[in-house]
Amino acid sequence: MLLALALCASCKNNTTSVYPDNTNTIKVEAEDSDAQVLAKAVECKPSARQQLAMDDEFIAFIHFGPNSFTGREWGTGTEDPTVFNPTGLDTDQWCRVMKEAGMKKVVLTVKHHDGYVIYQTRYTDHGIMSSPFMDGKGDVLRSLSESCAKYGLKLGVYLSPADLWQMEDGNLYGNESPITMRTIPKQVEGRPFADTRTFQFECDDYNEYYMSQLFELLTEYGPIHEIWLDGAHPKHKGNQQYNYTAWREMIRTLAPDAVVFGREDIRWVGNEAGNVRDLEWNVIPYTGDNPDTMVRYYDMTDKDLATTAALLNAPRPYWLHYQPAETDTSIREGWFFRDDEFQGVRSADNVFDIYERAVGGNTILILNIPPTTDGVLGERDVKILQEV
Repeated sequence: MLLALALCASCKNNTTSVYPDNTNTIKVEAEDSDAQVLAKAVECKPSARQQLAMDDEFIAFIHFGPNSFTGREWGTGTEDPTVFNPTGLDTDQWCRVMKEAGMKKVVLTVKHHDGYVIYQTRYTDHGIMSSPFMDGKGDVLRSLSESCAKYGLKLGVYLSPADLWQMEDGNLYGNESPITMRTIPKQVEGRPFADTRTFQFECDDYNEYYMSQLFELLTEYGPIHEIWLDGAHPKHKGNQQYNYTAWREMIRTLAPDAVVFGREDIRWVGNEAGNVRDLEWNVIPYTGDNPDTMVRYYDMTDKDLATTAALLNAPRPYWLHYQPAETDTSIREGWFFRDDEFQGVRSADNVFDIYERAVGGNTILILNIPPTTDGVLGERDVKILQEV
């Protein structure tokens, strides 16, 4: 009731906010009363990029790579690069189906935890350039970017920070290299960048590698509207640390309209089953560091994150932060295509039920649709999306 009264008060025409319109983080002081806490919560607003992302409501996820051909969910990093060979890649079909289903954005897994890259990066041969697909000249992200432009869809990328291949054969991940001042992107002879901007960061070998790939993605494939960063780690090596402060600076500079999933912009809903909380509000309490500048973001799976009780009972001082949730789930059993005989596919009723609960429950629904080994969305998946 207190929050409802505060909300009503904030909507009056004669009420002047004491915070800028773009304030999505406000500190709660130790001496603040309950009424002051709720008034501050009302003042937390989405950033422009958060608002754009929330307006999308229903978006697609594409997991595609060696796992699609080996039947694995998580690869090992030891896969033969030649295993990736879609015989009829058709990203126009992907986008046409997604557009007809009402989706507004698609996030492509350009590198999963196995380290295999499905675009033409300068920085490794462990990827599509070493496959028989289009004689090593193929680029799934390039194709998808062109299809997104054709069908009016936004584009996002998932470049997994984990990298099993670089842990072993590539030897950049966890190699305990010295942290030195480096220029990003790293220059490669014969592969100049049209975008001549550079960054100076203190980092190790793996962060140099990862940020150079981020630079490629954010400057060479059209507008990128989401960078998906989960916290999954198949294993660790060499106490590898991520320089997220540098990542953030690059992303904000090169893709100012892009939200970062798993960090300060968009949070994980807390499960992969398509479930949302009874109350999935967007202003949540952060104890400790300021969420706008912190570098470690932990998965939040509590049943209650942002009700009135959660805001009032959080130990003060703390930070109120506007951070909507994204509900991620797959139309199939698992994230990658395995087969068309035994792998289960959700029914249209089930997908629509998830849509109603996720979008109707104040989250963004990101539905994974894994392409087959042919490089198209499967017939069963397409039929379900058409019914939805």
